[in-house]
Amino acid sequence: MTTADGTNTYAYDTRGRMVQAVSSIGGVYDELIRTRPGSVRGFVSGAAFWDVGTPADYLKTSAVFAAGAHVDRGRRVQIDPSAVVRDSILWDDVVVGAGCRLERCIVTDRVTVKAGARWTNTILIAGNDDATAVSLST
Repeated sequence: MTTADGTNTYAYDTRGRMVQAVSSIGGVYDELIRTRPGSVRGFVSGAAFWDVGTPADYLKTSAVFAAGAHVDRGRRVQIDPSAVVRDSILWDDVVVGAGCRLERCIVTDRVTVKAGARWTNTILIAGNDDATAVSLST
């Protein structure tokens, strides 16, 4: 039987005894510790940890730091007054056209969201002619 706790994967024998713990990051730290003692160190702190390991985590963490704002804006962002943008991150040089609706989106550098577009739980990435849309797992 194998189970996971979000960080490690544990393998058990038929009697329920743990026989192996495998790091979910492919053993990188284990190998460093084994081959280069002292190369991996820890620091104990009472500070909060904000996970940004996935796009969904990045969106959630950014919302916390935006202190109640519905939009985290980069530089030179233009949002048409008729557009609705909620719980989203807009990187630099983003243009949001008239009548757009963005909810829980990450819009990367230099994306133009065309007038009337509707996106929810999506990452918009600049392409050659148009933005590429990728589902944002939440």
